[in-house]
Amino acid sequence: MSCIVRASLLGLVIVACFSAVYMTLLYDSNHWHGLNENNDSSWFKKLENRVYVSLTTASTVGYGDVSPKTTWCRMIVAVQMFITLVCAISFITTELKLCRRSD
Repeated sequence: MSCIVRASLLGLVIVACFSAVYMTLLYDSNHWHGLNENNDSSWFKKLENRVYVSLTTASTVGYGDVSPKTTWCRMIVAVQMFITLVCAISFITTELKLCRRSD
């Protein structure tokens, strides 16, 4: 399996895991700025919103339309940011080492 495929799968695992954390620990829309009972009413809508937050956090885009409100929520999102950055840096350094070996 190539490094790109492994990195992509790792990214998907990170997004899926944190989406699950957001669905269980931060299920209530009161934990988030930008979410209210109108746009977060059904279980599917909640899942969609939590996956969206996880994807924008993992990709470091962070549009700002949905952001953590509570301290607990901010801490969990910060952990996701840290894990994502560590994985990205590890992937880049591994690829650079492989490129140097092939030269």
